[in-house]
Amino acid sequence: MEKVRALARGEYGELHVGYAPSPTVEILPPALAAYQKAFPRVRVLLHDLSEQELVDGLQNGTLELAMMPGGAGLQSGGLEFEALRSYPICVALAPTHRFARLKSITLEQVAAEPLIGFRRKDYPEYYVGLDRIFGPLGIKPRVAVNATAPVRSSLKLKPGAALRSRPRF
Repeated sequence: MEKVRALARGEYGELHVGYAPSPTVEILPPALAAYQKAFPRVRVLLHDLSEQELVDGLQNGTLELAMMPGGAGLQSGGLEFEALRSYPICVALAPTHRFARLKSITLEQVAAEPLIGFRRKDYPEYYVGLDRIFGPLGIKPRVAVNATAPVRSSLKLKPGAALRSRPRF
């Protein structure tokens, strides 16, 4: 019990933080820098996980904190969520794409195009999100290319932070 209190006071220990890479790339680096400045003797271990893995880690105690998008629709009983940021959903296009000069694009137009998305086995919540967006219209978009590594490489970690890629709990 004393060890837990010492960690809470920032005296020493390890803090396990789970994160979903794409939505936290803007938030995590400055938060880590501020935390490590305030508590330099605490080692922060980062775990790159899917949303469900983050929820599981919080529920089974292998994570103390998690940063993730949404959280809706997951089995997350007993957890508290706090919104840190809100982002609009947008479509990224090559400058030469026929939609690039349009002022707006309908969901029907987007769904008719081959999409680049995450692998279902690694990021099942991506497909839950697609269903939330396109489902009310009765549309099923086609994910033609599955990306295997989202934005992991763009996280700039400060010395002392440890990164663990997709451990299984």
